[in-house]
Amino acid sequence: MRAQRGWGLVYGLCALALITVLAWVSIEVLDLEEQQRTARAEARHQESLRLALWRLDAELIPALAREAARPYFEYMAYYPQGRAYTRMLNTLDPGEVLVPSPLLTYRSIWFPLHFQLSPRTGLTSPQVPLGQQADLALLTCLPDTEMHRNADVLERVRRAAGFDTLWAQVMAAERATPPAAPPTPPPLPQTVVTLPGEGKGEGGGVDDMAEVAVGTEGAVESAAGSGRQALEEAREEAGRLAPAYQPPAEPAPTQAEWSAAEFGKRNRSKLNVQNVADESLRNTFGADTVAEAPVTVGPLVAVWTGVAVSPAELLLLRRVVANDEQVLQGMLVDWPALQTALLAEIHDLLPDAELRPTDPGDVTPEEAARTLAMIPAVLETGPTLVEDAGWSATRGTLLLAWAAVLVALGAVGLTLRSTVAFAEKRSRFASAVTHELRTPLTTFRMYAEMLADDMVTSPEHRDRYLQTLRSEADRLGRLVENVLAYARVEDGRASLQPRDVCVADLVARIAPALRARAAESGLELQIVLGQLGEELVHTDEEAVGQILANLVDNAGKYAADGEPATLRLEAAREDGRVQLSLCDHGPGVPVDMAATIFSAFDRGAIQPGDTRPGLGLGLALSRGLARDLGGDLVLEALPPDHAPGAPGARFTLLLPRRA
Repeated sequence: MRAQRGWGLVYGLCALALITVLAWVSIEVLDLEEQQRTARAEARHQESLRLALWRLDAELIPALAREAARPYFEYMAYYPQGRAYTRMLNTLDPGEVLVPSPLLTYRSIWFPLHFQLSPRTGLTSPQVPLGQQADLALLTCLPDTEMHRNADVLERVRRAAGFDTLWAQVMAAERATPPAAPPTPPPLPQTVVTLPGEGKGEGGGVDDMAEVAVGTEGAVESAAGSGRQALEEAREEAGRLAPAYQPPAEPAPTQAEWSAAEFGKRNRSKLNVQNVADESLRNTFGADTVAEAPVTVGPLVAVWTGVAVSPAELLLLRRVVANDEQVLQGMLVDWPALQTALLAEIHDLLPDAELRPTDPGDVTPEEAARTLAMIPAVLETGPTLVEDAGWSATRGTLLLAWAAVLVALGAVGLTLRSTVAFAEKRSRFASAVTHELRTPLTTFRMYAEMLADDMVTSPEHRDRYLQTLRSEADRLGRLVENVLAYARVEDGRASLQPRDVCVADLVARIAPALRARAAESGLELQIVLGQLGEELVHTDEEAVGQILANLVDNAGKYAADGEPATLRLEAAREDGRVQLSLCDHGPGVPVDMAATIFSAFDRGAIQPGDTRPGLGLGLALSRGLARDLGGDLVLEALPPDHAPGAPGARFTLLLPRRA
């Protein structure tokens, strides 16, 4: 038992160490898998973010390029034509011919109103003409309801901010725009691509009086078309050169470096827009401008008014300096409509995205990578969604590893337990056999020497010694037979020949031998079959006789001193089987030994000086034979008719009935 505990402790410590290591490895592997999934999700998210930002900028650039290329004089409801002639080609004086501005009938869901803000003349709009110009517009091209709507929108602009505040914001926005792109290797040719229309809901309202604006848009479209052709040619050239040249691998940029690079690229988009607008103005309006004095037109920039309050107004403004007078020209942006249109463009990439107005001076480096190039708004995407791991190859491998380890530990444990149990059984067998053989061998030797040396002269003593030698020889024979029978049962070599037999006939054949064995111990065997005598069972008679003989021998060893000195063998029927129960009046079996008494070579708690013979093999052999017969041998509670409070033991043999 001490060796079993020692081996069990060693096995437990080794198993615990192995499971601990495997658990640590599993946690590390799962953590690494989680990090990889998070990294992949973050990479996909950043790729979607980059594509979404370029989509948004591409959606805004055409409309803003047209507005940046719009000449300054279109911000007057009616402006004088620089050079005009009669049908007879007579020259008209400057200012004699007034041309309606294309903005007078301009309609857009993004830009509900264009305006001009001057310290001298205040806030005006070409879409809200004054005086006689208003009467003319109402008579010719501008409905009264639209005039009032434009006037209400103009009042919103008036409440937004004053000239000085807006001027300062425009100057700050211009300073925030880089003057030029940083030096880089020669890139593919880039240009501003102008898509047809402004997007969703672009009105137009430009008639044949707005030929000037049409010329401007044609210049922008021409520049975009040449840019697209150059871009396609560059891509084809890059495809031909790609196999011949592989750039050296560079370390992956950090998040801060990526943010700075992306912000710089989108800021350069703003420069491209202004460059196209300036070129269009120079090519289209070089000769026919209204004012003869130099006019300076600044870049179109976006500013927020009232970002800290709700709702905030978004204005697109530019500086215009003409005749030493500084004015601001621009338009009011319908931010909800623009935001809805922009988010619809990226809904497939970032369905939960939002655009948050921001002050360019308060943008953090992390937010800079998500800020639009044309409008000071940050793209909010929410947390990165990591897909559920589900069933992965890594988890399957770990599961197989755990299963293999647990199966291996179980197999090693069972093998170790069987080995230790076999060693203990062998030790008990050697101890029991040695103990059992010592007494009869000593008796054999002593009596044999006495008889051989003629030391026993009395015939009665000689006969008693010979009878003792015979009984010891029989006991040794039964001992050897039990050992051999147990070995056959353990190996599955028991030669059983079951047949149908009547219970009464079965008991009648084995009863004489049972009574003789009981009588040797001073016990009387009582047999009560009742109405089950005619019951047929399918069993082996010799095996049943050996089982009951072992039970009688055990009763003779432990219950011979019981009162009354009787053994009761009775039959009963239960669950389709026949029960043969043998009940004695001995000391009984302690509860803690009820399971161990059926173990081989286990005689229970043997007190010092106990001289009762036995190997502890009878009950183990009997149960083995009973189970080979298709039944069982169990220790049951005493029957109800047993004397109240009296000790005793009841062993029941279960036999299968005839099928």
